[in-house]
Amino acid sequence: MRVGLAATAVELTDFDQEAVDLMKRRQLINQGRPKKMSLNMDDFLNLLNKPHNRIIGALHWLQILTAYIPELESYKGYVRDMFRTEPPASMRLDRSGVRRTVVHPLATSAKNEASSTDLRDGLTNFLDQIGQTPDDHYPRIVLMGGDGMTFEQLGNLKQAMQRQDGPFKNFEIVQPYLQLWHTEWTDLSRLFTAHFGEAGSHDPSTIGHNSAKIGFKRPANLAKIDYYPGSHHLYRILDGQILDCWR
Repeated sequence: MRVGLAATAVELTDFDQEAVDLMKRRQLINQGRPKKMSLNMDDFLNLLNKPHNRIIGALHWLQILTAYIPELESYKGYVRDMFRTEPPASMRLDRSGVRRTVVHPLATSAKNEASSTDLRDGLTNFLDQIGQTPDDHYPRIVLMGGDGMTFEQLGNLKQAMQRQDGPFKNFEIVQPYLQLWHTEWTDLSRLFTAHFGEAGSHDPSTIGHNSAKIGFKRPANLAKIDYYPGSHHLYRILDGQILDCWR
């Protein structure tokens, strides 16, 4: 099996540079700000725009009804247009200010991310390609994302290198984050694991029961669903359940 590391550098624009300032981060840590900014479930719920969510939920119901019921097909265009108007559309892009994101595919390296030494050398190589070296680097945080394994290994590497001299060698300038797509994939697998049910289940609320009705075979590994087929399948079940409510 071929093993290696690949990365793409993305140029950020129109953001507050203080948000990635390493000195500012140290200052906030010394002030104990991260501890004071701890979040609980109520904090997350308060961030939700509940009226907006209700409108979007209703429109999705209408979208499904107009897609499957021939007598309502003539309303498809109206529902589609309602998604694009305000409300419910929010944070709409100003087309006059839309521009392409500048990306730079970086040279790959034959390193194994499962090895701390290889991952260290691979990160050093990627940083060097974007002009960051131990002797000449900006005191700014570099965001590095990946899948679950990459995220975990980056955290482990930072912990192992924390006593090295300087923000480059101890990777203080690196901030790992979990890519959103992989977060969604993990959540999809969680849904299948929790709600698929037993084989041959007669419970209509389980994914397994609905899957049998439409001829969808039980996935070999519920904890690691193929994202696109699994996501499409789950939406088909949702469509069927919503239509059943109106039957």
